[in-house]
Formats: sequence, structure tokens, C-alpha cells
Amino acid sequence: MKIRLAVVDSDQKYAERLLKYYSNRYSEKLELSYFTTFELFKENLISRNIDAVLVSEKCNESLEAIKDRMVAAYFTEALSIDSIHGIKAICKYQKPDLIYKEILRLFSEYDSSSIAYKVGENDKTIIEVFMPVNGGAGASTMAVTYAKKLAAKGIRTLYLGLERLSSTDYFFQGEGNGSFEDVIYAVKSHKPNLALKLESLVQQDTSGVYFFAGSKNAMDMLELKDEDVSILLDELQVLSNYERIIVDTDNDLKNRLKILSKIAYRLLMVAEYTEIGIKKLEAVSQIMMLMESNKQIDISTKLTVICNKANDSKALSYDGQIPIREYIAFCNGETSHKVVEQLMILPILEGKRSS
Repeated sequence: MKIRLAVVDSDQKYAERLLKYYSNRYSEKLELSYFTTFELFKENLISRNIDAVLVSEKCNESLEAIKDRMVAAYFTEALSIDSIHGIKAICKYQKPDLIYKEILRLFSEYDSSSIAYKVGENDKTIIEVFMPVNGGAGASTMAVTYAKKLAAKGIRTLYLGLERLSSTDYFFQGEGNGSFEDVIYAVKSHKPNLALKLESLVQQDTSGVYFFAGSKNAMDMLELKDEDVSILLDELQVLSNYERIIVDTDNDLKNRLKILSKIAYRLLMVAEYTEIGIKKLEAVSQIMMLMESNKQIDISTKLTVICNKANDSKALSYDGQIPIREYIAFCNGETSHKVVEQLMILPILEGKRSS
């Protein structure tokens, strides 16, 4: 469903540039109207249904009379102005994408049960989950690499870092307000427009990958419960903005795995190719098969096992019930960014053995 947005501003050249940008980039999400004066806007309220309006502060008009009927905000020329007469203010001289996110944020917080937007169809998004078998296996590096490989192919990809000690901000940078603590709060608040709130918090890395900035306080991740993860992924699928969602999560063989195994199209377990790594993989394999036999999870048809840091000079015996699909050669990078660059060249998860 489109948001019917009106812009009231006497600066016609600016307004036309803004609306042209939105028409090109957000035609499926915004239905646009433009008025040079507030009087013209009010006259058209009788014949037009408008959901949100941005009014230039230079109009010197009070928005009190309309704020209960629609989302209303002042368009200002200064970033330092947060509100005018108690009404939210949005700076007009910033990137149009950031203005759009501000509009979505206001919609998500709009206190009206009569406006609840759901967008997209939830059968278009594929969720793939990366989970380590043991600490230091490189699951996050694999998840980041895979997300970047997908984005490089033009596939709209969201990286979702659910680790308690997230490394999202190490691998991705973008423009926008908010962090993952805002995502957690939004999910727990159970507001009707959660999907729009989430979209307002998403940022985009230069690689093309979309992501949520990491939480400023690591303790906040402990507040993210398993049922919250289920709600979050359901809402992200509702958005249908992404063809793939790459979930990077900790090793959790309890409720988190049960939830993810139902939602995920594929679950990728990453093990370190060492004696201890292989032994732990065998143990995890045994646990998973037992859980599946007890109908706690549905995993065998979705599971892909990757052995990372493999070295052809040594062969380790493996007696697990889950087959290893790929062996990834050890990359000796000075930083994780360098390792990702090296892994990008390898045919990871493309149906070929990488070693």
C-alpha cells in the first residue's frame, strides 16, 4: 500500500527535484502531491486522501488542526531544529532517502489504529542463516562475504547480525539514524506499523548490502529473545524489500535453532577444519539428528556444512551424519576485511569445492 504524501513549499524548484527523485526511486511506495501554499493544500483535502504532509516552516501555519488526521511535520532549513510548536521538524536539506526514512519513522509512531500499513508479499524473500559450530570458525566472515557476493550480483540483500557480540559495524558502514537497540525496542513495542519502523532504520553499505547498525550497548542484545527474532524476521519478510536476508547468529541449539530452522530456506553451519573443530561438528551433527528425529526441528534438507581454514596437506577423519559440502582454504589476511576480499574471489556456495 502506498503512502499518499503531500509537500507544501513555495520553493518550486526544490519541490520538483524532490518529487522527481521520489517518483524515480519510490514510485511503488509513495503517491505524491505538491502544493505551493498551505491554503491550496487545505482546499484539496476535500477531494484528496492524504496520509502525510511536509509543510515548509516559511508557511507560518499551525498544523494542530490536521495532526490528528494525518502524519504532519514541518520542513525546515536547519538540522538543529527538532520540532516546532510540538510538531516534528525534518530538515529539507539532506539526502532524500533520509527524509523518506524520517517519514516512515513518523508513520510507525503515529498513534492511530486506523492507519496500519503492510507492504509486499512474504513469499519473495529467502532467509539464509549462518551459525558457527565453534568459536573462531569464521561464520561471520562467511556471512559477510556471502552477503557482499549476492549484492555484487545485483541481488537486494539484507545482512542481519544477531550475535550477542555483533561485528556488524566492523564490516558495514552507512548513513542513517538509529541502531539495533532501536530495532529491539520497535519489535518489543508491538506497534501496528513495525515494518515501516524497521525500514526507516535500515542503512546501506557501499558494497550494496543493507544492514542495521550494531547496538551501541552490547547488553541490549541480551534483551532480544527468541520470540522477538521470529517477529523481526516475519516483519522483514512482510516488507519484501529484499530478495535475501543473511542471518548471522551465535551457536544456539535450543529455541533459537528451532525458530530459525522453520523460517530459513537454508542453514549454513561453519566449522573450523581442525581436530577439535571436526569433533565438535560430529557432536553438533548428532544433536541435530536427534532433535530432528524428535520432530523439534526440520533441518536435514536445509543444512549445509562448510569447513573453514582447510589445508589440503592434512586429512581429518569425520564420522558425522551431516555431510560436509565445502572446504574453504585458509586465508592469511592481516585483517578480517582482507580475508573477506580474498574469500570474495573464491566460488563459495556456488556449487564448487573451494580449497
